[in-house]
Amino acid sequence: MYQSFLFVRDSRAGHLTVTELGTDRKSAIRIYGQAEKFYAGQPWIEVILLGSDSLETLRSTHANWFPDWEPLLTV
Repeated sequence: MYQSFLFVRDSRAGHLTVTELGTDRKSAIRIYGQAEKFYAGQPWIEVILLGSDSLETLRSTHANWFPDWEPLLTV
């Protein structure tokens, strides 16, 4: 099932917060808009909303957002 995830990255502190917002896309978009407004005066903060079947998929497709993450090798 499709899940929404809110990513907030602070490039000054090198900190990433990922919040799972569930399957209600309208609520996720509303929360994303609120976060954008909250951080509007802080250009070092990036806010994005992504959708996927899982956070693990996003770790693979958006690896630049997870600099300390390394995928598990499957043999």
